[in-house]
Amino acid sequence: LGQFANPFLGESFGGQYEAADRNYESWFRREPTPVSAKTTSFFNEPKFQDAWLKEYGLTFTAFREIAAQLEDTAVERGAPVVTCTIEEIAQARKDDGITVADVRAFLDSFGLPRRPTWLAGPDIPAKFVNPWRFERPLSLSLRPLVVLDAHGTQFTYGIAMAREAFGYVLDSIKSASFDKDVFKSKEMRAWLGGRVDELGREFTEMVAEQLRALGWQAKTEVAMTQLGALKKDGMGDVDVLAWKDGRVLIVECKRLKQSRTVAEIALACDRFKGNVGDKLHRHLRRFAWLQANQARLANFIGHRTSAFKLQGPLVVSRAVPFKYLQGLPIAATEILQNTVLQEYIASSS
Repeated sequence: LGQFANPFLGESFGGQYEAADRNYESWFRREPTPVSAKTTSFFNEPKFQDAWLKEYGLTFTAFREIAAQLEDTAVERGAPVVTCTIEEIAQARKDDGITVADVRAFLDSFGLPRRPTWLAGPDIPAKFVNPWRFERPLSLSLRPLVVLDAHGTQFTYGIAMAREAFGYVLDSIKSASFDKDVFKSKEMRAWLGGRVDELGREFTEMVAEQLRALGWQAKTEVAMTQLGALKKDGMGDVDVLAWKDGRVLIVECKRLKQSRTVAEIALACDRFKGNVGDKLHRHLRRFAWLQANQARLANFIGHRTSAFKLQGPLVVSRAVPFKYLQGLPIAATEILQNTVLQEYIASSS
């Protein structure tokens, strides 16, 4: 494991450090973000709000009101850790339309319930509680309100932990970094899948724009059938097809989650081995077909001859562990982050 985990972790944490350094000034804005920019986010989109209601049992507006009241209560009491009841929070926010049912739904979703033992058991899967796993459904990161009584009406919370947890949930939903298993409702799972697809398309377009800025012609989501492949072969699309000066790039774009644990590293490696049906295999099939049918590719891009240099990089959104595996059917130099795309083009010319 150390043969590839150590260089991967070095690249991963180094990239995070550099990204944080680039964004350093954003933490010290002199002018506040306009209110209009804050209120036009996708959190106001009807599809998201419907998915939120189905998942958590209360509207997103009610969630925001209750979360705000938790902070207000801590300020009013002058205490970083607060113990209160469902009725107290509902009463404090009744003029804003918040009911006891809303607060109970909030606590059902974000409260850590009492249980007879901390360990996993017949009714508690190990993945819900094992401390080495991320996104555990029974963790303070997802459930920062600790339920105190058997009836589920009294709870305690640290306001700093609650603020951090709610921000973590919202940021993870917005960036689609949660695994779908975090959610129970089919509506939120479907919405998350759509969000993943949307961000994937944005990443693909960003890579294409980077190439265009470097003087390349680039098309996104080019169906292999447009290049002459048969539909029955099921080869899908080329994410970015780019060409310039006798070079053609068949770019596969992958916006991926960060691999944070040994289990997540192993899973990422297993998904990108180039085996039939995995996330690398179809890219290799497309590239092999285009190598064998360069005349058809030349006709599509308007190239006079099929004598050009063909490359098939896998462009990823972050450092990936499988790059360091031995025996991959793709060279490590062909697996790169979009931040080094210019260097890749220069070094492989």
